Amino acid sequence: RDPATAREELDQLQELARRQVTEMRTFVNSMRPVEVDTSSLTAAARRLVDDFQKESGVSVTFMSSEEPVASPGKIGVDILQLIREALTNIHKHAQATHVQFSLEKNEDHLLISVNDNGRGFRFGGRYTLQELEALRLGPNSIKQRMRALGGDVVLESRPGQGASLMLRIPLY
Repeated sequence: RDPATAREELDQLQELARRQVTEMRTFVNSMRPVEVDTSSLTAAARRLVDDFQKESGVSVTFMSSEEPVASPGKIGVDILQLIREALTNIHKHAQATHVQFSLEKNEDHLLISVNDNGRGFRFGGRYTLQELEALRLGPNSIKQRMRALGGDVVLESRPGQGASLMLRIPLY
């Protein structure tokens, strides 16, 4: 009866369908096994970041040392899954427009940093893995993987301004 209202409702339904398709694609991609490049963790991480940019539309600055980081054997899959989870969380929750990603090897540790300009977490501050667990804050899947790998986590949240996730993973 009211073409203007009908058109508005149709536009809203189309937008909802677009968002649902995007979320479903992200979910399906997150369920795929992580492909590990046995020669270079750097190259595999770059592929994950490139896929994230294509799927999310969020721009990413990728930084790594000039020398590619070799894949650290069995834990390579866990490391790539951590990266994927961090990026997926940004896409689903942060409403970020830019991410800065860094991967480097420092002596016997792998250092990964993921910073976004999104809305941050509901809480503010800088927390270690132990503090996040005691306060029941932060992404559980990342905390569990880091605990299993014997790594260190520092999560800094700036509500309304973004978040930084720093991972330090021993390579032994």
